[in-house]
Amino acid sequence: MVTLSTGLQAPVQALMRPSVWLPCCNRLHQWSEIWNVSCSSNELVDAILEAIRSIQRESTETWDVHKVCRETGFMRLFVFTRLEWLDVIEISPCGEHSYQVVSFSSGFLPLFVPFACVINLALFWVPFYDMRINERRTDLLRSSINLPISLQDS
Repeated sequence: MVTLSTGLQAPVQALMRPSVWLPCCNRLHQWSEIWNVSCSSNELVDAILEAIRSIQRESTETWDVHKVCRETGFMRLFVFTRLEWLDVIEISPCGEHSYQVVSFSSGFLPLFVPFACVINLALFWVPFYDMRINERRTDLLRSSINLPISLQDS
């Protein structure tokens, strides 16, 4: 459960995503990998939704499915930390049975702060380190999915 301020600001923050504007800084709080699967996009979406329900039962974070396109397999997930920072996971098709998964922190300030989504635009240049939470969260999601998923070498 997130506060009203966070819920209202999250879609704007996810759309603007100021923390990834600077290429030299975004690597500090972003993770990406390519999943190879041998199922349809519909099956993958269903498996991811089931994995999220499983993760949510044991997590202190709030996972929210923001957007789903079953035909292509595109998904945008919002993950709110206990202090209501917004991290975004996007799963996009990038070939036949391949999906690029990108997880990133969306801004410097947590969204419970009034007008944080606007203030974060001005603070896009502030570097911060996520302590590999986006990598660990992506690993958790992948390992919770009840489908065989292999990682493509980068």
